[in-house]
Amino acid sequence: MSSGLTVFAGINRAQLPPGSQVAVLGAGGLGHLAIQFLHKMGHAVTALSQSPSKQALIGRLGGRFVISEEVAQLTELRGTIDFMLSTLNVPFDLDAHLRLLKPHGQLCLVAAPNEPLALSGGLLNNSRRAIYGNYIGSRAETEAMLQFAAANGIEGVVEVAPLAAVNEAIHRVRTRAVEMCLVLKT
Repeated sequence: MSSGLTVFAGINRAQLPPGSQVAVLGAGGLGHLAIQFLHKMGHAVTALSQSPSKQALIGRLGGRFVISEEVAQLTELRGTIDFMLSTLNVPFDLDAHLRLLKPHGQLCLVAAPNEPLALSGGLLNNSRRAIYGNYIGSRAETEAMLQFAAANGIEGVVEVAPLAAVNEAIHRVRTRAVEMCLVLKT
């Protein structure tokens, strides 16, 4: 619920008009929920991920997959995005991603990279692009998120395995052989 609320509140703060061009950086625990929310809100979603194995999942959730290190695809997206939500907790090229935003475009950070990000201030000055952060939401946003998720069939991608398979489960998580999330059940 916390992951859903974090991205939902960050998205709502953007006050996007219907049919906006949006991008999600990272298609993990936060990102896969953001893709669903944005898609069900009627936006055109591009998901940038460095994991080609997530292409099918992103498509099922309503997004278009782009490999985040693919320079040609990033160049093609330059100046086309109204709103970008970053779920990355690893360093990334902030300037390259800001260039994807249209003038007045917004970047919302809902995860904190573990190292400082470099920023060329000129990418904000003339374009009036904005960067903001969001960590969680209010009680009212929680209710709105839950109602929206229920009405639109949004749910986490979770695989359930028996507790007896804990060793195999740990191995699968460590080797990234789990599509999104693995829960052990007794």
